[in-house]
Amino acid sequence: MANMTSYLVFWIVMFLILGAFWYVVDRKYGQGVYRFWYRLTHEKPLPESVQRGFVYNRKTRHKALMATLLSTAQSIVAVMSVAEPNLLVELILWIVEVPVTLLGFAIGPWVFGIWRRKDEVFDAIDDLESGDKTIGDVFGKAEKAKAKPQPPAKKLTASPEKKDGDDDDDIDPREMIRRYTKR
Repeated sequence: MANMTSYLVFWIVMFLILGAFWYVVDRKYGQGVYRFWYRLTHEKPLPESVQRGFVYNRKTRHKALMATLLSTAQSIVAVMSVAEPNLLVELILWIVEVPVTLLGFAIGPWVFGIWRRKDEVFDAIDDLESGDKTIGDVFGKAEKAKAKPQPPAKKLTASPEKKDGDDDDDIDPREMIRRYTKR
């Protein structure tokens, strides 16, 4: 039983990762392949302003189709490669893998953002290793960006009508509520 549970968990995690990976690959390279495929199957080519891949910038219905195709291919390979496959487990996986892959597609933009910034991180590591920069130089920029001066916040008044001689610092909060609600 534990062996089947670990098998299920392994493939669920794998399809979460595969969904995010497929999104990143589709966003980076799949748009060109999709444009080629579109030219083969349609009379008019896809306008240059449209950025679309097999998963990127597609509706959920189409993403679910792609997730189903990926899950079906994995299930067929698993059934064919194992000497005595557990068909019930494969059926359960086939059903569960589709929403898990869709979840992977959903976290794909976040993973793509990290993937896009990898060159900056690698350059910073190379600068640190060569001795061109220190850790303070690399992380100092981040601290300076966080420490930007904020504009002073406006002071809130307790009542819509402020009377002369009222000092907001000395007023009890309950009194402020009473004045505001005019009770």
